Amino acid sequence: MKNIDYYIEQVRKNDIDGGIEETKAYRFKDDGVVLVAKPEPKFYELKQKIDLCKKKGINIPEYYDYKETDSGECYILEEIAKGTEFAHLVNNNLDAFKVVSEIPYAHIEKYIKDAFLFELNGIGVEPRRRNIFYDKDVGFTVIDVGSMEPINIENMTIKDVDYFFEMYKDVIPHRFEANDNEKNVSNRIKADLIRAFEKGHPLFKKYERWIFRRDKYVAKEFDLDIEDLNLNKDELEYLKKYIDGYIESVVEKNSENLHLNYRASEGNLNQDVIMGSVGFCSQKDLFGSNDISLEAYVTSSVYQRLESKQRKEFPKVFENRDKCISLLSNYMDSISEETLGEKTLADVRDFVDDLETKLQDNQKISVEDAFNMFYNIALSVKKIYIRRTELSNDYFFTNVLNRLLDLIPASELIDKIRESNVDSMVERMAQGVDVLGENSDVFNQSNGKTKGYAKVWILGIITTIVAIGIIILGMMLK
Repeated sequence: MKNIDYYIEQVRKNDIDGGIEETKAYRFKDDGVVLVAKPEPKFYELKQKIDLCKKKGINIPEYYDYKETDSGECYILEEIAKGTEFAHLVNNNLDAFKVVSEIPYAHIEKYIKDAFLFELNGIGVEPRRRNIFYDKDVGFTVIDVGSMEPINIENMTIKDVDYFFEMYKDVIPHRFEANDNEKNVSNRIKADLIRAFEKGHPLFKKYERWIFRRDKYVAKEFDLDIEDLNLNKDELEYLKKYIDGYIESVVEKNSENLHLNYRASEGNLNQDVIMGSVGFCSQKDLFGSNDISLEAYVTSSVYQRLESKQRKEFPKVFENRDKCISLLSNYMDSISEETLGEKTLADVRDFVDDLETKLQDNQKISVEDAFNMFYNIALSVKKIYIRRTELSNDYFFTNVLNRLLDLIPASELIDKIRESNVDSMVERMAQGVDVLGENSDVFNQSNGKTKGYAKVWILGIITTIVAIGIIILGMMLK
């Protein structure tokens, strides 16, 4: 082997094939080295880590030297990996079956074990078939690595283990179904892979059942009996505690923003490894009721715990909120199906969508707009309640109202409601007076403002004009 300058000079002078990949790799087989054209700012740190891994028996090429030329080109001189690029070996199904059928279990286990040890020793790996070489005697050797922070096994979570499994489970082909022979080989490779993960990663066996529950298709792919994955007593208790902890963490994050809770608790529930196990226990065992979904349970629990916490911290704010909601409730009780007129479910949906957009964008909302939204919420809830539609969920609208009150001081809204004599209107409604008929324009939204206000303005203008006319006429007569 020569020094790195010699090989760089050879690449410049001669037409040496660097391969078809973007990162060029110039092989000098007689010397057993390859010159890779890529920058590696942490080369010497990485070299130390690689040397340590090689001493531990991990299959990885040795790094010899690094050079950045005057023209800005960067090169790594490293050992040629033994064997053939795995992507080339399995580039079609026929070749893949032949190669895979001859891979012994020991090679599969060592590959998974090496993968975990890379992380433990601070070496980053991209598990792609073109970054792996396979040799019948040596097994798998990984190339194209980088330096990273070593993992601490004490801090590893179930999500870390699940991610490790997701990255490496498909590197070795295991889906062959053309005939019985292929199916038998496929079944053997899948069983070998599971066993290799159990032996190669110290935490995989501990979390294995949770990982397979998250994705039933993967469980089925590896021929696992779905019924065997049903939660046992200990796992059910663990799941309950996990959900409680999840809810508390959302409450803690959003303690100052009540309106955020509606979305915050739904974030990544379906992607969560533990939450994915809900389908493997009866809802009754989990929530005490068969009529509630995980999302609904978590969302309502977050809302209740968040509100309870905030009531203690901001009693005056919630006193005003309660007054608003009480007025909403009284108003709803006064609305009959007939007084709703032509308001359709589509209107309700449009209103809610518009309000949701405003709330999500945190648009500035005036007290007048909030006043109109307040009554539209009442109309919407009542309409939906009467029609018994799939949207009959008072909790949703109460939540939207609370989010609206986060953007408008409740005290200002209460003043506006009182200004509009809503209390007396509600009283008259209770006595059978058709107040909505008398003042129907007040409750019809038009471009975010009430039509009632337009009438008041017009009447004021007319009165002013008449008054001015009388004054002018009086002066002329005098």
